[in-house]
Amino acid sequence: MKTRIQFHCLNDLNYFAGTAEDLEADKFKLEKECGTLKKEIEGFEASLKKAEQDKKEKDNQIKDLQSEMADREEKIGETMMLSDFG
Repeated sequence: MKTRIQFHCLNDLNYFAGTAEDLEADKFKLEKECGTLKKEIEGFEASLKKAEQDKKEKDNQIKDLQSEMADREEKIGETMMLSDFG
């Protein structure tokens, strides 16, 4: 009976030792994957920041062009009114 208990205890120890090694290997893999994902996220955040900056610049260009068009339309209207009276 004692031998049978010792055998079961050894099996349990071997199982837990194997499990601990497996868990340590899994932990290492997950940490590595987590590091890779963090780098990807940083890249995406940098891309997003640049895209937002580009959009802001384009929006400002559009506003400037719209303002310039409005000024030109106003001058055209004034010129047409003057030519009608001249």
